[in-house]
Amino acid sequence: MIYEARELGVAPWSESEACDAVDPIIFVLQLIIRQNGGLEKNKEEIKIELTSNSLKDLLKEICRAFGCKERYNKARLYTKKGVEIQKTDVEFLNDKDILYVAVNGN
Repeated sequence: MIYEARELGVAPWSESEACDAVDPIIFVLQLIIRQNGGLEKNKEEIKIELTSNSLKDLLKEICRAFGCKERYNKARLYTKKGVEIQKTDVEFLNDKDILYVAVNGN
């Protein structure tokens, strides 16, 4: 079909460019993570790209970045309003969301 359109002089691109034009767009969400307790307690924050919809994988990556990777199974993730993020909530996170992590689970 592209070949026929090129013969008619309609498509000014090559077949490879046409294939590139239909590649799916992949959005990578970036989350801002702060340790629980507010900026007065700890001013450190990290930016993490959400690569999986798994809460376990996300907590592993966060704990690794904060230097306490062995505590990921106790860690809890919260929104700005203090609502805990559950397994099914990860898919609803948005780009540039600010989340708080309690590495000790509290």
